[in-house]
Amino acid sequence: MLRPAAEPQAAPGLHAGGGRGRQSLALLLVAIGAALLLLALPLDHGRRNLLDRDAFADHATAVLSRGDVRHQLEAEITDAIVARAPGALAGARPRIRSIAATVVASPAFRRTWRTLVRRAQTQVLDPQRQRITITVDDLGALIARALGQIPTDLAPLLRDAGQVELVSWDRGADGARLADRAEQLGRLGLALLVLALASFAAALVLAQRRGRTAVAVGVAAAAASVAVLVAERVGRAAALDRTAPGSDRQIAATVWDELLGGLRTTAVAVLIAGIALALVARLVGRGATRTGGGAVPWTGVDTRPAPSPAAVERLPAQRRPRPAPPPPPRSGQAPGPRRPRPPVR
Repeated sequence: MLRPAAEPQAAPGLHAGGGRGRQSLALLLVAIGAALLLLALPLDHGRRNLLDRDAFADHATAVLSRGDVRHQLEAEITDAIVARAPGALAGARPRIRSIAATVVASPAFRRTWRTLVRRAQTQVLDPQRQRITITVDDLGALIARALGQIPTDLAPLLRDAGQVELVSWDRGADGARLADRAEQLGRLGLALLVLALASFAAALVLAQRRGRTAVAVGVAAAAASVAVLVAERVGRAAALDRTAPGSDRQIAATVWDELLGGLRTTAVAVLIAGIALALVARLVGRGATRTGGGAVPWTGVDTRPAPSPAAVERLPAQRRPRPAPPPPPRSGQAPGPRRPRPPVR
């Protein structure tokens, strides 16, 4: 049966160095895990949302629900049609704009748009491409599928609309180099995420003070998520500064928010989880301190290695461990020899 020891028998100073070393190593692992998490969150988000064609197409299709994007596409289609006969159709521009709005809102256009975006994603991942375009090969056929019946007076022009470039943008050398390494970075993101979680787990296992280490893990995860949020905001501002003011900048902001909105959501979730972990660990640690939990050493439970005789000899006499007192006799055990009583006079 385990009994609380009246006083710890280990000599002070024999195990303090090893405990401090383990705690320092645990805190180092926490810092490494935070750095890995800072890199893993954006890279893993890119792997799941930008490299996957279906996910990329889903985001691009969701962009069509934004009014500024629809208006820009309607304007591109209208300008492409009017440019073929500017004099004859000067008064018909409002009708053409209405037709373009109907086409953009149709299911046929959404299906075509999804196909075009998947094709554009291949261009994005091609490091040799400096200009990325989303082009409708046959706008007349698309209008016919969307409307079903084309107005008679506009039929010749609408059916012969031909190829129309809806969206295009140029990227610099940095974007091309990033695209060249996109797949490698995507796989690296998943590996870094696993290593970050492993570092946090190893820190908790090695730590001598696990409560404080759990608080450190929560704070580190929260700090990494805040850094990701700040970096995303800075990157968004820098990307929009390189875009011309007006509708192009609004569309760029819409596309950025659609593609990277999930990263912000993930970072906020990690931030909340880190704060919750730190608070719970702190509260549990305070409760244990108030009730004396963990403060009473139990005989037979100390798993630290016993000091060597040489280490004991090097200690001053007042710091050497005292020998444990002999155990009391058990019930039923034969008593020792009795001392003879002095004779009574």
